[in-house]
Amino acid sequence: MPEKTAIKTSIGTLYVRHMYISDRQYFEIEDAEDRGRAVVLRLVGRESNKENDAPLSEEDLGALTITDFEALTPAIAKQNNWSYLLRAR
Repeated sequence: MPEKTAIKTSIGTLYVRHMYISDRQYFEIEDAEDRGRAVVLRLVGRESNKENDAPLSEEDLGALTITDFEALTPAIAKQNNWSYLLRAR
């Protein structure tokens, strides 16, 4: 199980984890914005322990700034080897 990536945000340090097969069901959403929101909710959390996969709260998600998302998005892509997303930026 890979270590989580720590990202400093306006609401404190958040931790990005890799995706589990069981997460896929949450990402099968047609709308790209809603799918992106689901990815952040599921793969970002407040716990650094790699065995804790508690998702980010709706409250925390709503408090994130554009700058926070700009830091979290590439970290999520890198943590999950989604390099094609990094090239598209």
